[in-house]
Amino acid sequence: TQGKLLYSEKDVRKVKLPNYIKSETLLTSYIAHKNLFKKVGRTSSHIFKIQFEEQDFCIRAKNKGFKIYIITHSIMWHDHTEGIFLNNPERLYYTTRNRFIAYKLWSHNYFEMLSALIFSFAMVPIYIFLKIFKYKKNFWKCIFTLIKGTLDGFIKWFKYKPYENNIQKYAYIGFLP
Repeated sequence: TQGKLLYSEKDVRKVKLPNYIKSETLLTSYIAHKNLFKKVGRTSSHIFKIQFEEQDFCIRAKNKGFKIYIITHSIMWHDHTEGIFLNNPERLYYTTRNRFIAYKLWSHNYFEMLSALIFSFAMVPIYIFLKIFKYKKNFWKCIFTLIKGTLDGFIKWFKYKPYENNIQKYAYIGFLP
C-alpha cells in the first residue's frame, strides 16, 4: 500500500491545515489510546518483529470499525535516513519477508493473494537494482539477506490465511474498493 504526501509542494508552515484529516492510508508512526489495544489487540510483533507491524495494527483496527485520522498539528519524528532498510541487512530481511506475510493477511480474495505474491517477488529485482546503483553499503550481506527474506517469506506465505474480516467485509476483485 502506498500513501501520498500531503502538501509536498508547499511550505506547510504557510498552509492553513484542518485540525485532522481522515486517512485511508496505513500509518507507520502513531499514538493510540490504550482502550484501542484492548479492542484490537496488540501489535503483531510475534509475526512482524520489525517492518509492517504498525500497518498490520491499522488494518486490524479498520476491520473492527475504527477510523484513522491524521492530527495535523502533532509532530512525530521517525528517526532514520532514506533507504535505511536497503543498507541494513536485518531491516532488508524483514521488509522482504514480511511483505509476503502482510499482503497475504490483508488480501480480500484469491486474485489479491496471487497479485500480492507476484508483487512480493517483483520487489526483489527492484531491491537488487537499488543495491547495485544507489544503496551500496553492506552490499553482499544485504543481497544474501534479501534472498533469505524472499525464501522465508514465500514459505511463511503458505502458513497464514487472510484476516476473516477482510473476506467477509469486502466482495470485490482487485486492489481498489
